[in-house]
Amino acid sequence: MLFRRFADFAALLTLAVVCALVFWPLLSGQTYYIGDVAMQFHPWAVFWQGALQGGRVPLWNAEILGGAPFVGNPQIWIFYPSALLLLWVPAVPAIALMTWLHLWLGGALFYGWMRRGYWNLTPLSALLGALVWMLCGFFVSKTQFLNMLQALAWVPAILWAGEALAARAGARATLILGALLALQLLAGHAQISALSVWMLVPYVVWLWRQNPQRARGWRLLASGALALVLVGLLAMGQLLSVFEALGAADRQSLSLGEASRFAVLPWALITLVAPYYYGNPMTGDWHYPLRVNFWESVCYLGLAPLALGVLALWKERRARFWGVWSALFLWLSMGVWGLLWIVAFAVVPGLSRFHDAGRFGVGFAIGGAVLAALGTQWLERKNWSFVALALLLTVFDLGVFARGMYPFMPNEQARQAPPALWGRDALIETRQARLWQPEYGYVWGALAPPGDYRLNNLANARAFWQAGTANRNMMAGWLAEAGYDPLKDRATLRRVAALGLTDKSAVPPDFAARLGRDSIRIVQLFRAVPMQNVSGLTLVYTSPWQADGRRLYIYRNEKSLPRARWQSDGTHWQMARIVEETTSSIELEVPARAKVVELADSMRPGWSARVDGKPLSIEQTVEGWRRLRLPPATEATTRRVRFEYAPMPWKLGVFVSLCALGFVSAGLVTTRRH
Repeated sequence: MLFRRFADFAALLTLAVVCALVFWPLLSGQTYYIGDVAMQFHPWAVFWQGALQGGRVPLWNAEILGGAPFVGNPQIWIFYPSALLLLWVPAVPAIALMTWLHLWLGGALFYGWMRRGYWNLTPLSALLGALVWMLCGFFVSKTQFLNMLQALAWVPAILWAGEALAARAGARATLILGALLALQLLAGHAQISALSVWMLVPYVVWLWRQNPQRARGWRLLASGALALVLVGLLAMGQLLSVFEALGAADRQSLSLGEASRFAVLPWALITLVAPYYYGNPMTGDWHYPLRVNFWESVCYLGLAPLALGVLALWKERRARFWGVWSALFLWLSMGVWGLLWIVAFAVVPGLSRFHDAGRFGVGFAIGGAVLAALGTQWLERKNWSFVALALLLTVFDLGVFARGMYPFMPNEQARQAPPALWGRDALIETRQARLWQPEYGYVWGALAPPGDYRLNNLANARAFWQAGTANRNMMAGWLAEAGYDPLKDRATLRRVAALGLTDKSAVPPDFAARLGRDSIRIVQLFRAVPMQNVSGLTLVYTSPWQADGRRLYIYRNEKSLPRARWQSDGTHWQMARIVEETTSSIELEVPARAKVVELADSMRPGWSARVDGKPLSIEQTVEGWRRLRLPPATEATTRRVRFEYAPMPWKLGVFVSLCALGFVSAGLVTTRRH
């Protein structure tokens, strides 16, 4: 027993050392910054940290999309433990540390599963499998999607818990499985949670059928259903808010082609043995067919692990399940090109909600790592020296591959706010007006294309920050009408469409007035030619650089209305003073003669208003903003108008989650005693 514990400790320490060596930049003041980590997670973390350090829950984000629920964002992990790091560690380093911790956690949980679970492998065999999972292309490529990486780290633990359910469909196994699935869901990526359930079901059924003393089928089914109910109850604090946001979102379901957007193409399976056959984005020559992103299609497991997996299929009878498993998930990851995806899209519940068939590669990666571990165990019985060689080759091969996946940037540079290239502007600085960056898709394609990561040239990175990159405004606390977000509500999309901007230079004659109505003060366009002679818009900046024949043009809108405004005569709007603004409220001061108050922030269920402490109903304008019609004033010379955001789904969900947490905790303590 002592030797076993020492061997396990040594293996976990080895995983930590390898993870530290391979991803040392994350521990030494650098961070990833390509893709979603720069467009979403760094800005979100800065905003989120500001709220937490102010003692508030970040319920509402006024800084993108004209205002949107933050807690209802399905890619945010309000209740997940890693969020606590934002209380003590600066935002950008916190994201880097979360990334490193989950890379190691994924490897550690895989090791525990192989050692203490159904497979009961030797320390060296389990260690090699854990190294493959921790460093494989599928897992490491998700380091720019921190929420996805966090969820993926728990996949081995969930399959491990499924083994206990298949062996004995009892209360404790049900509680543990439900708790792990809920924790994974709270990590912030529902698609990985759905994939975990889709993987769990066939695995548990297969194990159950192998057990000669298996429980009755109805008991296993009931235990599995109860575990899923527990998932819903434990995660209710997040789920109810997400469901409310989904109800207002434009993205309800996807077509077959949209859902299969990024896939592992059949003729590109050669990348399983030659990952850079189609080039490498780090050297700027990635040319994968159909412009599929490298990070969505990479499934490299390493040459030695692949050979060990083949050996396991040849020599180990029990490896056949994983051979079928890996082939099936690799087939599904091909999307419409593999045809099986079309059948799955029609029959698998929830599949039409998610992008990117290539993410089914998680099953191939897990299966490949298990096969490599099984092959190692067979080899260990024959020649231990070959096992040592396989470990060294795996660490070197996958370590070099994983280290070169993405470029790094110093934390202090990744944290820098974009410069105010338009100069000083009181309305922007006092949060009385917004930016609008409608062409951030062009910016992404020109300055950070999926086939060229040479943005690690810091001069290019600075251009990327400047050129209207969505969400980066949050680094400075500026408000914006655009936003890079998984859910955009229909009202926001209609409002933006009504502005009448196209890719051509011509715009409606009242374009500035339309922008002004939405409190858009600064417009950042990325195009080949500037807009000409637009009344009310003044060109204040033209970039000296260009990319793909486009330059950055910045305009100031002289017809911008203040975000918080009032009127008394029904015609002229005047500025209301913002007294206080938090992530769940905003308080205004207006003169006693004000009859109408309007706040150019999105109206969503959960917002309420008080005028001088008395409740007043909110009207929603055509644009989707909030409007109040004030009752006659008394003797006061000024009036206080307060908007508060306290959505019922949030309050109810938190209550249910806390009750469920108490129930599960008590159940785990009770079942342990028995």
